[in-house]
Amino acid sequence: MDPIISKHCEVWQKKPALRLLYREDIFQRIQEHLVPGPALEIGAGPGFLKQTLTGLISSDITPLKHLDLVCDSQRLPFADASLANVVGVDVIHHFASPGLFFQEGVRVLRPEGRLIFIEPWISPVSRWVYTFLHHEDCREVADPLFNPFGGAKDPWQGNAMIPYQIFKKGQARRFLAHYPDLALMAVTPFSTLAYPLTGGFQGVGLRSERLIKLILRLERALAPWLTRLAAFRVLLVMAKINLAP
Repeated sequence: MDPIISKHCEVWQKKPALRLLYREDIFQRIQEHLVPGPALEIGAGPGFLKQTLTGLISSDITPLKHLDLVCDSQRLPFADASLANVVGVDVIHHFASPGLFFQEGVRVLRPEGRLIFIEPWISPVSRWVYTFLHHEDCREVADPLFNPFGGAKDPWQGNAMIPYQIFKKGQARRFLAHYPDLALMAVTPFSTLAYPLTGGFQGVGLRSERLIKLILRLERALAPWLTRLAAFRVLLVMAKINLAP
């Protein structure tokens, strides 16, 4: 098994608070926006989402024995209009060309199908953390949609700034101009306190499920202003427009 995947699995098993956070916050947000029909997860990695969403087709570019499919998200092995949902957690900011993936997403989705993603988000607090305390890059790039890394890259290389540059206020129109068959349904920043306090997939952090539940309630109560200051994640939901007469 890939050593990074192996580490994530090890931490997942040791941290009940992290598992609860993903299942009751991150995965729940995805589930709320699914439409009926086949759903593909890209960048499935350890396969944690499939443990919550039964029937999900799990895929990644890296061969792993628990996956249903090994494929490149920029060249999906599915027929046109064959999927109802394409979902992912922390994957867009790893794509060599997010723009090519979105072209594929439009192609394989049925009319009214959904693209649903959870990605890093940049706020005053998270920008500092992603820049100085995170192992991935967090820097602006000239072309976040089609050439964010300037050429060849390792599959694990990421840049937390990419989703923010594509979907931040004032930039979404540019994105939709490239994909007129998509409607942007949600750009919802969240995850202000609970995720960083768990320590994510590092060895440190809170492990109490009860405490994380309380912090999640506090997050939701304070969301209207707290997310502007300290959001670490964003929910992105796009729907394929039904152009049938």
